[in-house]
Amino acid sequence: MKKIYTLLMISLLCSCAVQQSPTLQPFSDVEYWIVRGPLVYEIGNTNEKIIVPAGFVTDFASVPPELRPMFPRVGQYLFAAIVHDYLYWNQICSKEEADEIFYLAMKESGVGGFTRLAFFQAVDKVGMSSWEENKQNKENGYIKIVPKTHIDALDSNPSLKWPEYSKILKRKNISEPVDANQQLKETCNAIEVYRT
Repeated sequence: MKKIYTLLMISLLCSCAVQQSPTLQPFSDVEYWIVRGPLVYEIGNTNEKIIVPAGFVTDFASVPPELRPMFPRVGQYLFAAIVHDYLYWNQICSKEEADEIFYLAMKESGVGGFTRLAFFQAVDKVGMSSWEENKQNKENGYIKIVPKTHIDALDSNPSLKWPEYSKILKRKNISEPVDANQQLKETCNAIEVYRT
């Protein structure tokens, strides 16, 4: 049932800004999802790409429960939210660059102006706490890009929740794979070119 739900959600929410639709798989709490194949996002007409690697764990748009009736965690902004989550975790780009890429990705995905502005203002004003929390978690040895050798644990343990699995990976001293986005800083700078 999970896989059918995953494929259905992906087909309904496909975005023009993403070159290929990734396979996403939920953890049992359905709050966190893992990217099972890379998500490739090209920033506008710049030919600059951000590759969210397989194994990255996302919670999509981080919307407080009381606002979810108006702004659900998934929508036309799904892939923009995954890219934004990844940039907040990776932190090679500045927070401001990550937020601007989020805005551009939503625009390219056809997200309406009101929703786009609401999400952008939210990350601009209150996103620093998530940015700092990610920085602290990385310093404390937590990972959000699960190595390929440990992704399959989801298939063998359908009741697995991300908060508990992240602690297991930390206890086992599992490290993130080497990030393939060596050019990411230049890619983040490409938003300047895109705006001109």
